[in-house]
Amino acid sequence: MSPDDGDDLGADSVDVDSAAQAAPVAPATSEATSAITFGGWNGVNQTFTDTWRGAQVASLNGVTYVVTVGSCGSADCYPFAHDTTQLRWWKIVNGVATGGGDISNQSANSKVSLAAFNGYLYMLHTGSDNSSATYMSRFNPNNESWDQRPINFTSFGGPPAIVAFNNKLYLIGITSFPYDMWYATMDTAGNFTPQTFIPGHDSASRPSATVAFNKLWFAHRWGQTGDIVYGTFDGTTWSGANHIYGGVNNGPIQGLEPVIASDGGILRLVHRKPNDSFLWQQSFNGCNWATTETSLGSQQSSLEPSMASGGPGVVLVTERDHNDLFGLTAYYQDWRTYTRNPIIRIPPCGVVIDPVLQP
Repeated sequence: MSPDDGDDLGADSVDVDSAAQAAPVAPATSEATSAITFGGWNGVNQTFTDTWRGAQVASLNGVTYVVTVGSCGSADCYPFAHDTTQLRWWKIVNGVATGGGDISNQSANSKVSLAAFNGYLYMLHTGSDNSSATYMSRFNPNNESWDQRPINFTSFGGPPAIVAFNNKLYLIGITSFPYDMWYATMDTAGNFTPQTFIPGHDSASRPSATVAFNKLWFAHRWGQTGDIVYGTFDGTTWSGANHIYGGVNNGPIQGLEPVIASDGGILRLVHRKPNDSFLWQQSFNGCNWATTETSLGSQQSSLEPSMASGGPGVVLVTERDHNDLFGLTAYYQDWRTYTRNPIIRIPPCGVVIDPVLQP
């Protein structure tokens, strides 16, 4: 499949109660797996900046960056409709949002994808009025400027996920129905490989990707079901889809757009359950997933959250409703950071990790 073959992807509706896909492999679980608890996060930090389509977060050279889409709600923007699609950025320094502002002449109609690669921050985003158009932007941290160019890759539900692995930038996207997953890579010179299908994976919602334990990890909704699965790539072989257990009645955890990030030897996964705004998490310690998912207390997100490695742990960005004097809705951005425990322990499988709150 060539990069141009996906240009007709549309926003097809999907049903989380559709028939399940072929069953993924069940991973092992263990009581001795670390777990994030609500008490491990700092207090909520607020930017007091509206958005309409959500935020994405990534870290570069020790600085955490956030990009949002839209600066107000659709009705709240009248008569300036472009404010529902305008891309804006800022950075989080010592727990304070600073710098940034509008990204000139760049806009999108869905949440963006972000990743650090080759000394720059890369962003993929859709067009402001065309979800079949994809643009790549590059942020130079030296002069804090953004450039942009169109690329011939499209993905269902938003831009492809991106992550740096083995000195390449990996793009992981989804076709239109039947929602097959694909990948492509870009080298440091900006050259792309063609799209290649990832065996055994399909998803009706956008994926999230990170690097941990010398592998590329990606998590996503399983086909058109509500189950969350993950896969790995070791540089040669892509794994099949694996369920993560510990959900309701010890079944698979469920959600539509899980987010994952590496945290010093712990793989973190945070998600909303279908039709629910409360946040839940699971973690993998290099050997096993935790036996049960845990709630992040009363933490909620009106839109799908974003998470990335940042500072001494991870940074989680969420959105909450904000109604103006006329009752029109947009969303404020909040973030929490999680600081890991510096004590080093060795889990049963012999992989040295940094086990936050591990028993």
